[in-house]
Amino acid sequence: MRRTEKEKSMPPGELLRQAENQLVSALCGIRENPDGWLPHTVYVEEEGDCPVYTMYRLLDIRKDGGCTLYNPQTGEHFTSRHLREINIEWLVTLWERYLELCPEKRAASVPETCPGKGTDIRAFVWYCGLTGRNVSDDRLVRMWKESPLRSTEDPEDETLYEVECMTLDELAERINDDCFAYTEDYVRFIDMGHLQPGME
Repeated sequence: MRRTEKEKSMPPGELLRQAENQLVSALCGIRENPDGWLPHTVYVEEEGDCPVYTMYRLLDIRKDGGCTLYNPQTGEHFTSRHLREINIEWLVTLWERYLELCPEKRAASVPETCPGKGTDIRAFVWYCGLTGRNVSDDRLVRMWKESPLRSTEDPEDETLYEVECMTLDELAERINDDCFAYTEDYVRFIDMGHLQPGME
């Protein structure tokens, strides 16, 4: 999928929310649950003395995004939870499992909207002084493999910079826990499965 300039310059938190909205919308649009899909294991990040991931079994999904979660450790049922509470990587896993069980739905799904089986979405993060935000996907992946690197924007800058590659969950953790909004970094989502051979 080719990104517009608006999407490339979108704040990382907004990109993550956009991906989450697309996944939730796709899951809410499922009209008939295939055999073996639900219940499905999911994880929810919950706060206590420190953030922890709690395992639940997802029992059902309603059209408004509401869902029922079952905690196998406590035996409790929670009927008023929402899909947005589920860790985004587990929303992807849930969607991929649905497509595995309903392969006929894959052709009708929209790759730009709903990640399907075989995709490997990664978030690439780099300091804005290393290279411009319009760098190509292939070039950015090469820079990640070759980093640390000197700036391509300022030949007098001798600092070595890293290009980071992380999962959506790792990016979410960075945004939530590490004051990511105050950094001077660019973020790019790349489907590693759609790169030219030899680049992944």
